[in-house]
Amino acid sequence: MKITGNDGFSQVVQTSKDGSFVLESDDLSGDVVYSFSFEKKKFLNAGARANTHALALEAFNYMEAQNVYMHTVEVKAKMDPIEIPIVLPDVYFALAKWDLNDQARAALDTVVKTLTLNPNIVIELRSHTDYRDVDEKNVVLSQHRADTSVSYLISRGIHPDRLVALGMGESQPFEIPQGYKGLGSDVFPTGTQLTERNIRKMSPAQQEVANQINRRTDFRVIRDDYVPPVDEAALAAAAEEQAKEDAKPVIGQMYTVQERDTYTTICRNNNITISDLKRLNGGLRGVRPFPGMVLKVTAKGDYTDYDKTHRQVAVGESFRSIAKELGMKPKELEALNPEYEDELPAGTYIRIQ
Repeated sequence: MKITGNDGFSQVVQTSKDGSFVLESDDLSGDVVYSFSFEKKKFLNAGARANTHALALEAFNYMEAQNVYMHTVEVKAKMDPIEIPIVLPDVYFALAKWDLNDQARAALDTVVKTLTLNPNIVIELRSHTDYRDVDEKNVVLSQHRADTSVSYLISRGIHPDRLVALGMGESQPFEIPQGYKGLGSDVFPTGTQLTERNIRKMSPAQQEVANQINRRTDFRVIRDDYVPPVDEAALAAAAEEQAKEDAKPVIGQMYTVQERDTYTTICRNNNITISDLKRLNGGLRGVRPFPGMVLKVTAKGDYTDYDKTHRQVAVGESFRSIAKELGMKPKELEALNPEYEDELPAGTYIRIQ
């Protein structure tokens, strides 16, 4: 099981054989939504959520042995085996109709969620009919119903290659399974087979319920090795955007030398080689680093704007010589750099605007 939070938290936890787990972590935070992703071979992936928003003190239990307060969250998720068809309890159709109502669309949205959580499965979506009308017409009717359901799933973003629509007609009457809680669960006991023969023995009210149950839609997994097709156009567009991003100039960063810094520690702290550091900063020949010294430290950085307002001091230069070169008065240059007195340290940068 994998746990992720909207605060960037991520952790994989092994569950026991019965699917239970215990996570005790100081990394969990308040006011965060945590998502739980459950995975097991031959089962459909499932998910659940929990949050730590606005937890009051009463939500915590004091653990005397550990001298800590602990908040307990119960998370439940059902994982269905992929080899057993899953009935969509609210996707029923009116007699001789194949239109989807709001209830059916909501039920099909759960299939969208299942397919999203299980990106490598292909399903066969099957629609069934009751025994009324002839077999041939029932097959055509059920195919219309399956096609309508699949079209809805495609409209919700599911790739057509992951869906197979199959009209079953009246070929598979429903049998009430153990633990059934859908339509008619209060009418028919476990094991009841809703065949034409059995239904004809029921009361009219029971017959209507049984026939409605038979007009069901279900799905089963037929493959779990689906690989989404590569969208070449999307890849090309992404590559083009990345190329544009890479072509953008990176604004060069400056580093102020600290006490006990050496060129080695400066390079390590800024992920730059000594050769690049020297190249960016005029070679630094005969220049030792000192506290307060300013250096360029971005190997491929753009220093165009910085260089318009700053100038590196060469060995032997002074305010007077630099001011003369720039056509400025020495006092103007000194006013821009009050941190330096008459002597300028070589290798650093001073403001010239």
